[in-house]
Amino acid sequence: MAEMKATRKIGFIDYYLSEWHANNYPAWIRELDPSFEVAYAWAEVEVSPVDGVTTDEWCAKFGAARCATIEEVCEKADFLIVLSPDNPERHLDYAKRVFPCGKPCYMDKTFAPDAKTAKEIFALAERYGVKLFSSSALRFADELREWQEPLRSVTVSGAGRLDNYLIHFVEIAVRLMGADVRSVMALSGGRNTVLAMKYRDGRVANLCLYDSRHAPGFEVSPESADPAKRLDYIRIGGDFFKRLIAAILSMFDGAEVPVKSEETVTVIGVMEAARRAAASPWVEVEV
Repeated sequence: MAEMKATRKIGFIDYYLSEWHANNYPAWIRELDPSFEVAYAWAEVEVSPVDGVTTDEWCAKFGAARCATIEEVCEKADFLIVLSPDNPERHLDYAKRVFPCGKPCYMDKTFAPDAKTAKEIFALAERYGVKLFSSSALRFADELREWQEPLRSVTVSGAGRLDNYLIHFVEIAVRLMGADVRSVMALSGGRNTVLAMKYRDGRVANLCLYDSRHAPGFEVSPESADPAKRLDYIRIGGDFFKRLIAAILSMFDGAEVPVKSEETVTVIGVMEAARRAAASPWVEVEV
């Protein structure tokens, strides 16, 4: 008879519980590896502004023990997931309280409000020896997993507004093209946004965000560095969120971090520059 693994405890730290990520991650964790469970939780805000669910109600629903402090979560859990996906401005404060325990941590997207803060968070992780990564789930889409070929350019398009969906577009571009981005330029104003990420070697990643519920899902058109090859077209689908959860659990299980810190810092820096660029179309903004 196969030996059963001891249950490994994950602690959630959130700005408020009962948000989309906190409500879905526990089931995917159980499905992908039942030896892990979300056992502890803490939230800064008692009542979720999304649906009015309280921290106690969320904990009762998901079978997690409510902790009085972040430090209690860190003491009791084996691994940490810092959520707060819509309030990245809280991540640095949480990191200062979480990282001293030295336990592996996934910090949800969006990682930080700006590149300076992103660098501070990674510096803290290095100081305390914390294995840490952050990413949009789109990086782990099946359609992109094996893509290693050098690209001359890429176009990423789909539905989404600059204020809350930009990270997914940038994450895909950095995953395929690398982190050596020089500048960002907005090629349009208004609700539909077109951005050009310019690389130091002259390559370009084009991001097209359509503010419409009728727009298609994420679509990617990579152009090979080999001019003899045709353009590819990829429509992103599948369980990319489950692929992200699998990557998190793999790191908790001892694997190396799947996303380099410099790529995450670049993603945040590009987003920061893109917001400035969108306010002044056709002006190149340094990253």
